[in-house]
Amino acid sequence: MKGVDPITVEVVRNAFITLIQEMRASIGRAAFSPIIYESHDFSCALLNARGEITAISDDLPAHILPTALGVTAAQEKFGDDIHPGDVIMMNDPYVLGSHMNDTATLHPYFLGDRLMAWVAVRVHYLDVGGMTPGSIAIQATEVHQEGTRIPPIKLYDRGEPNRAAMDLLLANVRQHREFEGDLMAVVGAANLAHTRLAETYDKYSPEVVERCSELILDRGERRMREAISRAKPGEYSHEPYMESPQDREPLLIRVRLSGRGDNIVVDFSESAPQTSGAINGGLASARSGAFVAIKAALDPHSPVNAGAFRPITVITRPGSMLQAEYPAACCGAMNVINATTEAVMKNLASPYADGVIAGAVPIYAMLVLAGWDDQRGRSFIHFESNIGGTGAVKEHDGNNVVAGYERSDFPRIFPAEVAETQYPLRLETTELVPDSGGPGQRRGGLGLRRVIRIMCERAVLTTNLEPSVYPSTGLFGGAGAGTVYQVNVTRNGRRLDLRSVNGKTVGFPLERGDLVEQITTTGAGYGDPLTREVDLVLHDLSNGYITEDHARSAYGVVIRDGSVDLEATDLLRADLAGRRRYLRGRDDEEGDFAFGRRVARMKKELADDLDLRQGDVVELVTTNAAALRAWVDIDDGAPADSVPMGPAEGRDPSEAPEEMVWVRPLAAREFPAE
Repeated sequence: MKGVDPITVEVVRNAFITLIQEMRASIGRAAFSPIIYESHDFSCALLNARGEITAISDDLPAHILPTALGVTAAQEKFGDDIHPGDVIMMNDPYVLGSHMNDTATLHPYFLGDRLMAWVAVRVHYLDVGGMTPGSIAIQATEVHQEGTRIPPIKLYDRGEPNRAAMDLLLANVRQHREFEGDLMAVVGAANLAHTRLAETYDKYSPEVVERCSELILDRGERRMREAISRAKPGEYSHEPYMESPQDREPLLIRVRLSGRGDNIVVDFSESAPQTSGAINGGLASARSGAFVAIKAALDPHSPVNAGAFRPITVITRPGSMLQAEYPAACCGAMNVINATTEAVMKNLASPYADGVIAGAVPIYAMLVLAGWDDQRGRSFIHFESNIGGTGAVKEHDGNNVVAGYERSDFPRIFPAEVAETQYPLRLETTELVPDSGGPGQRRGGLGLRRVIRIMCERAVLTTNLEPSVYPSTGLFGGAGAGTVYQVNVTRNGRRLDLRSVNGKTVGFPLERGDLVEQITTTGAGYGDPLTREVDLVLHDLSNGYITEDHARSAYGVVIRDGSVDLEATDLLRADLAGRRRYLRGRDDEEGDFAFGRRVARMKKELADDLDLRQGDVVELVTTNAAALRAWVDIDDGAPADSVPMGPAEGRDPSEAPEEMVWVRPLAAREFPAE
């Protein structure tokens, strides 16, 4: 420990974490908005003077990690003009890599005239202006439609409030009272953190605390390097697709991962160009997503800090959807962060099979109901982010309607009691959806169905739901995909046309009595569902997680009178396995690509045999990696017995000779409204 004993290091580390926990408790008690005190959509961190994160607690890593770039931006702007009592605010999506609701405040901590640390808080404010209540305008085409873009500004200057800046902000948001109340809760919590820092520095001396801080980061780095070095070296790639808000065109995220020794390079530079819509991320988006996946898969039990990030290099391309440039709209940046997390997790499937999660990340779920509350005489904005099931892992099934590893302590089912007492809404239904978990030897977690009745004269609905076209892929040997998000509106018994693309709606008008139904996405499976133990299938049936029809079609298990018919099950499983169509997977240099997507060229006879048409989507399923998605191109000149896989996609080329690939039609599984 070079002069500092390990007990002192641990005591100081826990003092830092306790400081963060006190901040979280303070904000939770003092905030005005339910999205903060109920949904916990905020994060806190302690950074050193260089802007390296030293400690977080029950905070969302993808939320708070970008504050390191925020500190850099603040230092570049203000230079030596940073003083005790300053509070610097910013929400620039090109720096912080999220939608502009996620606004950061940075609070420098000084001992005398020496900058010692930064306290950072990032909060999702209900509204920051823009074209729609709630400010998540997923149909936006430029950043100015999304709300008030805040570069680094001083909200407090040497302890004095900048009233002009506050007046300007309040004039551009819809929920004035909530915005100011939430901000004051943040400032109060940061002041509390400064008090606790002063106590720690006074007790142990600045030199000891700084030395402990450095050792904490070094230890995080060492643990991550040890974890990386235990994996198989090699180069791996994966290519999930996101969904355009403007049309049904897929948006490619290609990630190439290379591990050598105790370093990992994550390269996103071949991903799609920045889009004309809002599915874009800033500089921090891919970095945050990559780190969260690698930390969760390789070293999930140690604290999160900047030291663990040191062995990880993330490469993006300026002007791509993972490093968008002005004036690109970016309110879909959380979609991008979570999609990159999912992409990297899937890419780790081959070298780190024991630690990965199948289809773990419901990319993003945001449903906003806004309007005028007739009884209370005020406007309202209700924000829900209902999660679905998590993906399965090697040892066990996914969880039903539980936030995944990337979500920290965010509760993901908004309490009905709060919604009904705060807003003109009535929660009619909240229930699990049977048969929704992705099939596999280990099953994905089930999704949620929730129905809300509108109890005011006029309101609007805005959604950003992903995936709503391309469900998350399973892992290894034929595991099934999860389901996609759905949102439906029923008026007087008639289903309305939302005129939305892919679950991304902005400002759809609602009336009193309308029913808004959301069905969440679900986790994908792990392993071949035809190898799932029949007792587990029977257990799922008895718990209402699946139906008898699903037991037959997905798992090949025949249940009669509450018992498994083993002989009929063996015959059915053999029949289902025999219906699978396998082709030889060719490791071509690049595979077939057109219009930014992988193409599966096949003869018409094969397409007819699989009941496929031009442009349909198939999965190329292998036994040792995540499935690839490809779009059917009927071409009589295509090889009859093979399909291009690219340069050993998702697998180490040295260990991936040509293999048989199951070509499986992908049909988005949807569940009808009741």
